[in-house]
Amino acid sequence: MSRWRFLDYYTDDEPPRNAIQAWYNRQEISVKAAFDATLTTLLGIEDWADKDVREFKLFKEGEFAGLGELRFYITDKGKKRKFRIPGIWRPEHHEFILLGGCEKSGRIKIPQDAFEIAMSLKLAWERDGRGSIHEHK
Repeated sequence: MSRWRFLDYYTDDEPPRNAIQAWYNRQEISVKAAFDATLTTLLGIEDWADKDVREFKLFKEGEFAGLGELRFYITDKGKKRKFRIPGIWRPEHHEFILLGGCEKSGRIKIPQDAFEIAMSLKLAWERDGRGSIHEHK
């Protein structure tokens, strides 16, 4: 049995939007494979806050305080491409709610507003009770 669960956030739009699935569907197979491998790795790690866990980071301060991010990369034609998956880390429930995704190069993100959107979804979920979560497939 896994230590953690990954959940997809669905907006309360009609029809509901699943941001992580929309992002995932646009990715090439190597990015999808690295994302899936990262989820599999994190499923078996007890303490994501451990400094040796490179696949996860929690924002403790700043504009995105309270968001967590899953981190992975691929090597494409000799170039390292970094990816970030913002979400809500709920260690007391052993859950991570996936709120979207982006590619990161220095301070540039594609899409540029991925974390701003994730923060607005986090606030909609936690403060306003909007949206729903379902097991990630």
